[in-house]
Amino acid sequence: MLANLKSGSFLNQERMRIYSWICIALMLIVSLAILFTSNGNLAWDGKPIGTDFSNVYAAGVMVNEGRAVEVWIWERHFAVQDQVFGPELKAYFGWHYPPFFLLVASVLAVFPYLAALGLWNLFGFALYFTTLRAMVSSHEGWLLPVVGFPAIFVNVSHGHNGFLTAALFGWAFLLIEKRPLFSGILIGLLSYKPQFGLLIPLALLLGGYYRTFVSAAVTVLFLCAFVTAIYGVDIWPAFFESLELTRSIILEQGETGWFKIQSIFSFVMLWTGALSLAYGLQALLAVLVLGVVAIAFWYPNKIEDRASIIIIGSLLVTPYSLDYDLVALAPVIAFLAIRGLRDGFDAYEVSVLLLVWFSPLLTRPLMMATGTPLALTGMLLLFGIVAKRIINNRNMHVTNTLNA
Repeated sequence: MLANLKSGSFLNQERMRIYSWICIALMLIVSLAILFTSNGNLAWDGKPIGTDFSNVYAAGVMVNEGRAVEVWIWERHFAVQDQVFGPELKAYFGWHYPPFFLLVASVLAVFPYLAALGLWNLFGFALYFTTLRAMVSSHEGWLLPVVGFPAIFVNVSHGHNGFLTAALFGWAFLLIEKRPLFSGILIGLLSYKPQFGLLIPLALLLGGYYRTFVSAAVTVLFLCAFVTAIYGVDIWPAFFESLELTRSIILEQGETGWFKIQSIFSFVMLWTGALSLAYGLQALLAVLVLGVVAIAFWYPNKIEDRASIIIIGSLLVTPYSLDYDLVALAPVIAFLAIRGLRDGFDAYEVSVLLLVWFSPLLTRPLMMATGTPLALTGMLLLFGIVAKRIINNRNMHVTNTLNA
């Protein structure tokens, strides 16, 4: 069995097809159950259908009423959720995004809630599907694993933006060599999730992607100027003042739920409640990740390894990486599968890729039942495999340089 796990020989196309169909069937059954047991815009448990999407929709309503600055005032934001969902609403979801995302929210709020949710999910899935198709369409049997990726259900059921994050990451690194300026625009657009952009500027500079770096910086500056011109300069103090409440309530007090967050920080807080230890271990992991990313981009490495290490690393360095963000692992799996089929897989790489593919299905219930963060474990293992390859490549490069 260990030999099969090491080689990955157990995973053939037929098994992957079966696994994909099982996940697709489960996603459809649970989705239909949610819809058939709902009451208007609310699910059976009194939470909004699409849960987190309710905060996007309420923010959009406020923007369209000329109250953009108030979206970060939770009491007023929650009051709008009351208006949208009625007195039976049993859960509120706060707005934590930078001002850029108000542009999306305001467009979606033009439609009735369920129509807006449906359009958002369809649009996001189309972006995700198009991205993955561009990456792996030349390989037979690509369709089902892309559609059956369990993170899709987690994202759709929350009405979240994981599809958009995955598409921006995927296209940015698909195009970075051939169309660096457009790649930079896509990276700049990722600033709507600033916690995932901590590693990217340094990586671009070390890798010599100067045009991409400048393009990304200009894109962010343009977005800042654009939303300021539309909503006024007061949106920025409102946003930055809200960060303290977000940090203390959502992150440090675990209001979101430790079982939803796939980070070292969340794991330590769940088991010990020791805030200093949680921050310390998260910082240590961030330093280790940063070191590997620096090596990956300073020395010559294949773009698939660079893209994978930066995407996984971006999810690992932030203490606030949730299970619906795991859709961003789809391009990682695609990049590494393409590389492995072309150049060969490293030991245990196929098995870990399968674990990462499956993990969004089970990571939340397993975390709730046993405190085991399956997705975090899979990401750390996969990061380790790619990091080992990158470090070995660096050592070989240094040896060859010295011998020359």
